[in-house]
Amino acid sequence: MSSPRHQSHRLVLLLGALLLAAFTLVRADDLTEYEKVNALVDHIPPSKFDEVIKKEAQLVFFGSNGCPHCRLFTPVWFEAQKRSDAMENMLHLHKVECTGRAEDEDLCADQKVKAWPTVKLYVNGEFKEDFEGSRDIAWLNDFIDKKTVELVPIDSAVAHLSAVAKAGTQPQPHINPDGKMVHLTEETFAIMTNNTPWFVMFHAPWCGHCQKLKPVFEELAPSLKGLVNIGAVDCTTQSSICKQFGVRGYPTLNYLLQPHVAIEYKSARTFQQLRDFAVSFSSKPAFKAVKGSEILAILAEKEVSFFLVHDPRTMPKNVIESFAAVAAGMRHSASFYVTPDDSARTLLRAPSTGPALLAIKDNGDLTIEHSHPLTTPSARSEIRHFVSQHRHPRVLHLDADNQEEILGGDRLVVIAVIDPAVESARGSKSVLKTLKTTAVAWTEKEKAERLHDLVVFTWLDGSKWAAYVERVYGLTPSQLPTLIIADPKEDTYYDTDNAGRAIAFGTESLVQTINEVLDGVALPKYTSGFMGRIVANINKSVKSTWAFLRYNMVFMLCFAVVLALGYMYGGIPGLRRARVDPKAE
Repeated sequence: MSSPRHQSHRLVLLLGALLLAAFTLVRADDLTEYEKVNALVDHIPPSKFDEVIKKEAQLVFFGSNGCPHCRLFTPVWFEAQKRSDAMENMLHLHKVECTGRAEDEDLCADQKVKAWPTVKLYVNGEFKEDFEGSRDIAWLNDFIDKKTVELVPIDSAVAHLSAVAKAGTQPQPHINPDGKMVHLTEETFAIMTNNTPWFVMFHAPWCGHCQKLKPVFEELAPSLKGLVNIGAVDCTTQSSICKQFGVRGYPTLNYLLQPHVAIEYKSARTFQQLRDFAVSFSSKPAFKAVKGSEILAILAEKEVSFFLVHDPRTMPKNVIESFAAVAAGMRHSASFYVTPDDSARTLLRAPSTGPALLAIKDNGDLTIEHSHPLTTPSARSEIRHFVSQHRHPRVLHLDADNQEEILGGDRLVVIAVIDPAVESARGSKSVLKTLKTTAVAWTEKEKAERLHDLVVFTWLDGSKWAAYVERVYGLTPSQLPTLIIADPKEDTYYDTDNAGRAIAFGTESLVQTINEVLDGVALPKYTSGFMGRIVANINKSVKSTWAFLRYNMVFMLCFAVVLALGYMYGGIPGLRRARVDPKAE
């Protein structure tokens, strides 16, 4: 029988063994977690070290698998690496293992690593400094953010962003991957044309011109592989799509931009000209990267422009990707810029920190900030909506390239007919200033009264279009400037208020006259005279009848067949075929 002393000794040994086993298990678990995280960290092998650090800014963690502090620091490093990888910046994080192989030890000795962990910053191949802060994520991220701004020159950041923009003009594997023309249907159209450019032929099988064009379009598809999708829509079976795009004749060729902004092709239908047209859209970069010093010139030139103020410290890659995707689809109807320059914030009246998407209107007089987050899954559609909403200036220049869109709609069109060369108390600048003020006042009124886009404000060069202005509105150059309110859908216009006075160049009086027109109390004039109105009404009737026949061709053919059969076999009362009595002969 053992003594109490021996029993106590055994108990101590047993407890020690249990503690050792527990410690070993915990250490094994810690090692397993460390190994998992360490495998995800970006390691530089000695043979690649010089090649990696000679480019841009590199932050390198020198450590050892056997170092407890390194094992604790590795998960922190990995979190910082993930954050840095998600940013569109030029400072990259790596790790070097200093033990285990002779070449590892030699590399760390060459870099004067005296203890683990050690973190060193290199810029373009040159050592700059050691990271001396606390080894927690906040200190590390703060160091990375500061060095990103300090060490990456604006020129380098602009060059980097320009490369991103240019990359979008290169062939993409998801665009026209098979190099074939795709027949789009009502079931597939919305899904397939959602995020990529399409050149689409709207046609009808019985159309002779369509039959001639079809092989040219089929030949076009392989030549635009990776650049533009080529599609065809049969309007006799997919009528709702053709109605959506206002197809009035066959073939109609539309280049579809996001979000389904259609640009009609009206030139020669040869292979080369069709291809050149399609390539001209895909070859233009989605946006331009600029420095702060370039912005004033842009604002002087552009009535409306969109700026993404890029913060290399905090901007995830998906913000640039979302912005670029929207810009690529709308680059021919709006101007897009990205600037990494903090000096741009003052010029653009942007927030002092963080990324910001801005619509700059009236040559810089008005800044509208996008209010939704830029990093959410819905960011792309929200950016697209923001651009669509603000891409027009408050006062549009009415000209040949947009007259169909503006005068072919159902909104009232306020037109200031001016001679831009005349500068006086009622010169072009004064008139346009008044018109912009009125546009702002009207927009506020629409918001307050929950109205929606009833009026568009424009100006027309009455000198350039003198013949048109005199023919349609009866105005001569001596009567300029003049305000007109046009109602395109009724072929009418108004050049006087309710009291018969010429519409005055004042915000209050112009808003009042617009209200009178909308309320139906103003006296209209007709753009085409009495006979013109008769012709216009006949044209509307013919167009309506033709539209009904075109979009219901199959139904009408079936109806005609049934009618003919009914007549032949006497199945329709009143349409019985006369029978010939043999005895009557």
